[in-house]
Amino acid sequence: MGIGLLAMVSCGGSKKEDEKKEEKAKTAAEINVKDLKEACDYADAMLIVDEEMKNLLDENINVKEEDISEETRNNIDKLAAKAIEIDQAMKDNDIDMLAVKNCDSYKKVSKLEDEITTMMEEKFSSDSSQQGDEALKDLEAEMGEEIETIPR
Repeated sequence: MGIGLLAMVSCGGSKKEDEKKEEKAKTAAEINVKDLKEACDYADAMLIVDEEMKNLLDENINVKEEDISEETRNNIDKLAAKAIEIDQAMKDNDIDMLAVKNCDSYKKVSKLEDEITTMMEEKFSSDSSQQGDEALKDLEAEMGEEIETIPR
């Protein structure tokens, strides 16, 4: 009877350890690249980082670049660093990018990365374009005449 009880206790303990190991990170900060083993683990990690980045950009889409909070800037830097860390771990562990691209998560990653790129291009080109237009108006006011520009 003691042996049966011992067997039940030890099985229960290992099951809990297995469940603990299988828990996946839910935030970028929780991602430990040493825990990423399979190609789809990397795709899942990339998805978490990209979703957080997209959410940050969505929250700040109407905020001028100079008005973005220091906390937001730090969060963006941390997410960018985590993305680089994941990419480096893939290279270090010889993870085949083709295998990563075949994961369900990667389909979402690819879409998000396109959206993030578009958002960044629009955000920074519109901010700089607006600043350029304002500077041009100031210069025209100083000179008292309209300045001819190349159409954008």
